[in-house]
Amino acid sequence: MGWQPSYRIEARIYARYILKTQPDAKIAVLYQNDDFGKDYLIGLREGLGAKADQLIVASQSYETVDQQVCRCKAAARMSC
Repeated sequence: MGWQPSYRIEARIYARYILKTQPDAKIAVLYQNDDFGKDYLIGLREGLGAKADQLIVASQSYETVDQQVCRCKAAARMSC
């Protein structure tokens, strides 16, 4: 029988991976606008710990993603 981690736990795992492999990354988070997405963002912040505010340059919730992707790219100074 398989096991599916919660969104919060999954995000912590990704955060630890980012810290290990890309410690100076700029992170733009696009999360679904519901409790699952909010839990994901919480888990990411928990996993990044003290570096969360430094590494997360933008976070946007979505129901449709077109405008949010452009905002995230703008925060990372990329063209849309």
